[in-house]
Amino acid sequence: MHCPLCGKDHEVEERERTTSLIIKGQEVTYAERYYLCRNASEDENEFETGAMSNANLLKARDAYRIQNGLLTSDEMVKLRESCGLSQVDLAKQLGWEESAISRYESKAIQDEACDAMLRRILSDPFRA
Repeated sequence: MHCPLCGKDHEVEERERTTSLIIKGQEVTYAERYYLCRNASEDENEFETGAMSNANLLKARDAYRIQNGLLTSDEMVKLRESCGLSQVDLAKQLGWEESAISRYESKAIQDEACDAMLRRILSDPFRA
């Protein structure tokens, strides 16, 4: 891998640690992945790729969801797929924008009212 810290092509060590982040005023704890470059200075020897950063942020948001009794992004996907619904189909049943389900499954945190509606529809997709 080309290391952005030392500018050389070499093997970097992938690591994981427990860390905390404040989301919507609440501290959440989650497992964060990162790379360690042994060639860089001790002060600046860690980095993340863009994909790793996105995955870490999703883990933090899911930790918030769990802490607040909301469906996680994976739970939303599994429930929707078990009902045989696409993101667009579910959004239409709920009367939401087509992109809403995609946002909730990948980054945005739903509020309690949206979560309750998702649970209701996904428990019986033909009730809508």
